[in-house]
Amino acid sequence: MKLEQIYLSISDEDHIMRTCTKCNSKMVKGYCVTDGEEYYCSDTCLYADGYTEGQKDIDYENGLIYWTEWEE
Repeated sequence: MKLEQIYLSISDEDHIMRTCTKCNSKMVKGYCVTDGEEYYCSDTCLYADGYTEGQKDIDYENGLIYWTEWEE
């Protein structure tokens, strides 16, 4: 089977491989922390797990956290 056929056979739900560390929601966009050690779907979940806006800014500047959208 060609790689293109494999991609075409994957449903929209199947490509979601990340879940929010706090609420366990499936994610197609959100925060990635420390090279994928943690994922957060929103500011609400990020801050509920102990992050502050100040810490988020520091970690962003140091390349430890970023917001992204994952593709299939």
